Amino acid sequence: VCIQNNPDRSEIYAAPIGLYINKILQVVNKPGCRPLGLILDELPTVFIMGLRKIIDTGRSHLVATVLGVQSITQLIADYGRELAEVIFDNCSNVFSGAAKGETARRISEIFGRIHQEKKSRTVSSSDSTVNFSTILSELLPKSKITSMSTGHFGGIVADTFENPIEQKLCFGLLRPNMESKKIQGRYEMPVHTGFRKENHNDLVSDKLKLMWTLDFFETVLKIDCNHLDYLGFYNIYLKEFAAEQYTNPIKRMQFIPLIKELKLFDHLQNLEELIQEDKNLTGKLQSFFAELVDRMFIDREIERVLDANFLKVITDIDTLVQDEYVSCTGKQPELSVFDRDRTGDEIGESLEREEAIAEHFMKEYRKRPSRELADAFRKQHEIPTFERVSAVTGTDLFDEDRHDMDGLFSSFPVEMADERIE
Repeated sequence: VCIQNNPDRSEIYAAPIGLYINKILQVVNKPGCRPLGLILDELPTVFIMGLRKIIDTGRSHLVATVLGVQSITQLIADYGRELAEVIFDNCSNVFSGAAKGETARRISEIFGRIHQEKKSRTVSSSDSTVNFSTILSELLPKSKITSMSTGHFGGIVADTFENPIEQKLCFGLLRPNMESKKIQGRYEMPVHTGFRKENHNDLVSDKLKLMWTLDFFETVLKIDCNHLDYLGFYNIYLKEFAAEQYTNPIKRMQFIPLIKELKLFDHLQNLEELIQEDKNLTGKLQSFFAELVDRMFIDREIERVLDANFLKVITDIDTLVQDEYVSCTGKQPELSVFDRDRTGDEIGESLEREEAIAEHFMKEYRKRPSRELADAFRKQHEIPTFERVSAVTGTDLFDEDRHDMDGLFSSFPVEMADERIE
């Protein structure tokens, strides 16, 4: 079983990932089970309630636990000093690459100090003397740990009665198997859940049709890709850009949300690289944005699944923590980890805020004259074949001189004649 976190949402996924791992450990950490390798890289990004227990009792149940951390201080910051100290002390085998600060000090203490022979020579005008003495110095100084090159590791290994190890301290260069990396690159990770709805292809197709209606691929080429301000791009620049490119208010209202849905700011660098290539640009842009649209609907489905299971995940975590507390203390906790009433209120407040935003939008939308909205919609979907009079301006057909009426009805063979009544 391989579980991977998302760096962009590590705080959100930490709870369910911790829940899965705790449930797995409760099942496998029993006598008579098959051997298990528990490899936890970037341990501080997820909190595991029973980690101390699995390290203590897992050895007798054939569970090998491997923990990977950037530094001891990172583990202390996320797990607390007391629990971090227990986790570090219970690990019998410790290996470290280049490190500094608290981590370097602890590794240096593991290697300890040894008596080293010191030779000193004194030369005078009459004779010379040589003195030999011993001093107690660090076997692996902190300065050497800090300046380790890539691939160098130092540490200590544990032995057993059946397999004693005379030299437990180790230091040297580990050369990785580069051929195995080439083999890994030949295969892709299988996708068990695609998070695609039944009408996923229809949704993507409709969104791409909207892009064609907006002349999106030609318009997006004019966007300034050098923006560094996230808020400034979406709140200020995007509105000004849409106003310059589209005179039709309906198209502006469709273009701005589309850019936000695609999260185009996160892909400005990739867009700039495509524009600079200038080879088959239209085809590459279509493929590029088709992938973004596909990803957009997948992310929406993921968010929907997370929202639908949010309360269930919180309930499972709360139950797990209570069971762990009871097993350790023999008492029921006075307070739950998550206040369900408060959690429900917070979700309700969030929904109310979203409803208020939607209501404000509809009020602003209704303020626009119906003739203006209808004419804008007609202009968007109508192919201009002849000159027309805009209903937005409210032009009266009989305000102008009669000789201009020919142009208004140019598609009809109508002749205007002056009628004089005497």
